[in-house]
Amino acid sequence: MTTSMALSEKDDLASLVQRAQHLEARAFEALVELHACRLHEFLWRINGRYNGTEDMVQDVFLRMVQRIQGYKPGASFDAWVFQIGVMDIGMG
Repeated sequence: MTTSMALSEKDDLASLVQRAQHLEARAFEALVELHACRLHEFLWRINGRYNGTEDMVQDVFLRMVQRIQGYKPGASFDAWVFQIGVMDIGMG
């Protein structure tokens, strides 16, 4: 799956998150693909420098994997992921 590819109904965001909470690797891969570009741009803008941003993105996704069980359905998943970036990657 690529980011330019639309999610099928089966793979909507809520379904991907639920599958990730059941530790399905393909669901994690899809979530990373869906959020990588926007997260990189977001972290670059708030960090103010391009160097090191890719490492920060990887750190956010590692924490996402570690904390996926704590995500509460119904809350904005995008905001949850971006908050990890702000609070945990030295910007909060």
